[in-house]
Amino acid sequence: MKQNLRRTLLGLAAMTTMAVATTSAMAATMTVYVKNDTTSTVEFQAGGGFQGVPSPSFPTTIIPSGTTAAISVTSPYPTSTGGSFYYRRQDNLKRCFFVPSRTMSGSVWNWPTTNATPSATGVNCSGTASSVSSNGNWTANFRIY
Repeated sequence: MKQNLRRTLLGLAAMTTMAVATTSAMAATMTVYVKNDTTSTVEFQAGGGFQGVPSPSFPTTIIPSGTTAAISVTSPYPTSTGGSFYYRRQDNLKRCFFVPSRTMSGSVWNWPTTNATPSATGVNCSGTASSVSSNGNWTANFRIY
């Protein structure tokens, strides 16, 4: 009886250890870079729907041309990463809406998407993916110009 209880407890401990190891191994990290290539200061407007907490928080302001902000988000979900946010030019108040996203199909990570949409004429936006890993980690590179 004692031996059966002991085996059961050891089995549960092993299963818990495996579950924790599997969960942490499956958490994907998305790194986001936003480069300001305008002649104006750009400011963070809003962000939402992030799967995980951006770290550090988005900078309120990115200084003129050539400066890049970086954040990292580790998703609490094993099959997706992503979020959305705006940056606005201070000189003409035009915005870029950025949406980085990556999902998993079955046991394989899909190629990430990096949508970058301008609010109007007077601002340009672009997005590319890089450092794409089969474990779900990847980098989104956004540019406002």
